[in-house]
Amino acid sequence: MLMKLTEQQIREARIDLAAVGFRAAITNLVRNGMHEGEVIPYLSRETKKHRRGVYSGKDWRCA
Repeated sequence: MLMKLTEQQIREARIDLAAVGFRAAITNLVRNGMHEGEVIPYLSRETKKHRRGVYSGKDWRCA
């Protein structure tokens, strides 16, 4: 049986997913040798390049 999600539940799930991805990105960058002080500015620059994204099936593209 499928459950209908509210807009609030969908919004919260997206925030949770983004937080998990952000933590994973930080961990991977540090593990791959980037200095801890460079990680946040780097991710900030990259995030600004992709302000708005649309998830569609199997691909992630900027809209």
